[in-house]
Amino acid sequence: MNVLFDIQGSGRATGGLVLCEWGPGYCCTALLESESHLLHRLRYWSLEEPLPQEDFDAITEGLRQWSAHAARVVFCSAFPEAVLLPQRYAADASGVVPQLFPHSGRVQQDRIGEWQLTAAYAFPPALDARLRAAFPEAEYYHAFTPALRNPSGIDVPTQLQVHFAPKQFRVLARKDGFLQLAQVYRYDAPLDVVYYLLRIAAETGLPGRDTPLVLSGLVDEESALYRELYQYFSSIHFGATEGITAEDGRPAHFFTSLHNLAKCVS
Repeated sequence: MNVLFDIQGSGRATGGLVLCEWGPGYCCTALLESESHLLHRLRYWSLEEPLPQEDFDAITEGLRQWSAHAARVVFCSAFPEAVLLPQRYAADASGVVPQLFPHSGRVQQDRIGEWQLTAAYAFPPALDARLRAAFPEAEYYHAFTPALRNPSGIDVPTQLQVHFAPKQFRVLARKDGFLQLAQVYRYDAPLDVVYYLLRIAAETGLPGRDTPLVLSGLVDEESALYRELYQYFSSIHFGATEGITAEDGRPAHFFTSLHNLAKCVS
């Protein structure tokens, strides 16, 4: 596994909040102060797939050390095995997820009252079993949940909200204030991202090039990814960073997802 970030902050560890976002090919962990959400420590890895046992052990050992100081441990799935359902169909979630994703693990649900939706999702079965054995008291969310519960950064009813992690990105497409799509995609080159976003815009009736993009995660103005997007979209913004501190020279929007998760569970 490859360490992308290992950041030491100024926040206190005692009584804190341990957060872990896990997706295909990456894992990000953080220990924050429980009330201020000031960062104490953050680690971000790109991972091999399938994940070697020794790499899993190294990540969970670090989490165990942090959890000795913390009041809560929260895991957030960024895996694509997820679906958003109207709340009136929440009872059907345990059947819908296995039908869509036959090799998924235990089905979990988040209620997203602001949108009258339920996020139904599953971690990969082997990872789910390992995490539950190591952290039986942990809480669980899907990454779509905090993204929908928190402001994106621009107050417009039509937009594409895009969060980047190593070799993947997830999209929330909104048109006239209504959610049209929530999906996780893999990519190898920046043009792959452009292709997917333009296709999403066309299929959901968004205004193509003029669709506002709200970017967060591992992308900045100097990246090849941003430069490619800039050629095809006329309105690009970075995600909400209110209350988020830029860490170790990295832009604050790198950490939007984790801080949205912290707000979600506080």
